[in-house]
Amino acid sequence: MTMPYPGQLAEASSKVEVRFGTTQTQRRVTVLFRIILVIPQAIVLFFVGIGAFFVAVVGWFAALFTGRLPASVAKFLLGYVRWYTRFYAYLFLLVDVYPPFSLDSDPTYPVDVLVTTGRLNRAAVFFRIILVIPAQILATILLYGLQIFGFITWIVTLVNGKMPDAFFGASAAVLRFQARTSAFFLMLTSYYPNDLLGDKDSLGATLESPTSGTWIAPQGGPGPVAGWSQPPAWGATPAGTSAPVPPPPPPGAYPPPGAYPPPAPGMLPPPTPGSYPPPPPVVPPADTPLPGAAQPDGPLPETPATIPDSFGAPSDPPAPGSPGTLPPLSPPPPPTSGDALPPPPPGAVPPPPPGALPPPPMGALPPPPIGALPPPPPGALPPAPPPGAYPTGPQTGWPTSLWPLVLTKGARVLTVVFIVVGAIGYVSFTAFSRHSFSFTSIETTVSRDGVQNAYSQLGSATDTFKTQTQNCTSQQNGLELPCLEQADRAWANAIQDYETTLSGLVYPESAQPQADAAQLAARQAANLVNSLANSPDAQSYSSVSQSSTFQSTLSNVDSTYNALNQALGG
Repeated sequence: MTMPYPGQLAEASSKVEVRFGTTQTQRRVTVLFRIILVIPQAIVLFFVGIGAFFVAVVGWFAALFTGRLPASVAKFLLGYVRWYTRFYAYLFLLVDVYPPFSLDSDPTYPVDVLVTTGRLNRAAVFFRIILVIPAQILATILLYGLQIFGFITWIVTLVNGKMPDAFFGASAAVLRFQARTSAFFLMLTSYYPNDLLGDKDSLGATLESPTSGTWIAPQGGPGPVAGWSQPPAWGATPAGTSAPVPPPPPPGAYPPPGAYPPPAPGMLPPPTPGSYPPPPPVVPPADTPLPGAAQPDGPLPETPATIPDSFGAPSDPPAPGSPGTLPPLSPPPPPTSGDALPPPPPGAVPPPPPGALPPPPMGALPPPPIGALPPPPPGALPPAPPPGAYPTGPQTGWPTSLWPLVLTKGARVLTVVFIVVGAIGYVSFTAFSRHSFSFTSIETTVSRDGVQNAYSQLGSATDTFKTQTQNCTSQQNGLELPCLEQADRAWANAIQDYETTLSGLVYPESAQPQADAAQLAARQAANLVNSLANSPDAQSYSSVSQSSTFQSTLSNVDSTYNALNQALGG
């Protein structure tokens, strides 16, 4: 199974193929600092993802009108899916090789992604964001489960120096499903994400193997053990496992090629499958000249026919009628009618009827019965044995994937656990987010009400201060200044109470800067009014109260309150 280059768009797309290989030994130092090592990859991939978003928008319009993605768009989006799949594989400890900063395929890297892009259904393209919702929910739940088990996987891999097989298979299944979901959403393929628990053969049977991972599909059909017998796609055969051994051939089958030792000089080679045994050597008569020998001139001399005796010495020809000789031939009797044949002698084979085929020569095989198949020509394979001729193994089908993902029973069980734990985590996180949002809303309401009440009390104190200053200006005999100072002290205390109330409230994080600014403005105003209340004479009191600084400080209290009230939704 081969895939064309992404620039060669086919009429029909293919499934997304992801190669992971099998679990391999890793360096504990890179495992320990894995979360730090992926930071450069995460930064670059973030900006690549922004570019992929705009390229996907362009590709969506192109696919909606033309029914397929442009070659350049398909190549870039496939490279993006390949890059972040390698990023997650390195982050979740599936590989120990640092991923390249590239969108292109690298056959030397353990992880790779391939897909054949083709013609798309315009209706499916138009509703792609709706069609992908079920698969995206499942992919999100799986990713939650993988993240929850990530710490356990990190500890085990750090201690053992190798990721457990079940964790490797389950993680590979999650990342492959994530890649297929993204590729379907990005219109790289028409195949909906599937085969989460591993691939199946053409007969629908789950592929089995003692080791989890992606394998290279056999080129000549299924293997002898459950349709599988190929080495891993990346790395050596894991320790403790071996490739399956093929079963012995059935009775009557030809031995496989290479079963015979090489023939010695002068010996005939062994028979090949489908060939007949060689005929026995033919020894020519003694009087037959050898090929290439000189021929004598003239006719050969006539010699009387002799019969060798028991010792091989020639003897005289027997007399007619002696024991052991044939009787002389007598002429046949004349026919009694025109076309009638003479009766055959006793024991003779009757002649064939008119129009019949001549009898086969001596030593030939008898003719096949009517309706039977003709014998195969020399060198052809023998026909298949009839059903029940010998016991056969289980039926196996052809692999249906370029890099089939084979999961052990433990890996499949762990994948289901990822789904359950991820669903619980997803629901818990959603509920906590809603609770936090509700708590933030209540907190904002309480803060807003407290700020409004404090400002309302400050406004009442300000009105009282204005009334007292008007009364103080009507007094005489030097009582005007003490009256004003007393009113200023009362107003300064009211501003300090406003600032104390603001500092005692709990604000949401978004409104905290505005709350700090309002508290600072109230503190400055209270200090300025206190200094006005301590003026030594009327002239100093008048200069401070009529200064621009005094007016701007009081106005800042109002402006900061309005900003805080707006930040709290008032």
